Amino acid sequence: MAALEQELSRAGFSLSQDKTKADVIIAHSAGWYFLPKDDSSKLIAHINPPYWPNRPILLGMIRNVLLDIPMQLRSWGWKRLAVHRLKNIFYIFIHPLRGLRIWRSLKSALVEKDKNKRVLIMRNKRDCFCSPEIKSYLKSVKGVKIVELPGLHEDCWFNPKPYVDLILKEL
Repeated sequence: MAALEQELSRAGFSLSQDKTKADVIIAHSAGWYFLPKDDSSKLIAHINPPYWPNRPILLGMIRNVLLDIPMQLRSWGWKRLAVHRLKNIFYIFIHPLRGLRIWRSLKSALVEKDKNKRVLIMRNKRDCFCSPEIKSYLKSVKGVKIVELPGLHEDCWFNPKPYVDLILKEL
């Protein structure tokens, strides 16, 4: 079980793969774009959504390799890192049309959300895909709270407690 799942279990959450019946849905990075339209969640916790205007995605990917991968290697080891990255690559090639959805407007996706849902966006200060500008970009969207945490794009997988604590605080 991954560290984030363990921390969620310790905090009293029961984990489910059925997103339509979850009280809280947690999405990391581009995972936001693959959430079900009809679900019963009260809170969507989105960690590091991809939003960085005027920065080429390739630059973000290079920064991710230079900054996140050394931490992943230390924490996970070669085998788990290789499996994680191969899954990323495999997903891109198997679902290219889904990949294109990632680039639609984050603001539009948030405005389209059910008005009864609250959204907690957690952004890491050294994230390579989520700009600090996200705060001003989304300030007019009702029901959205943005919190900044230390760390890199993949930090929630290595140091999940601050993320789980914020989710608990929002419930």
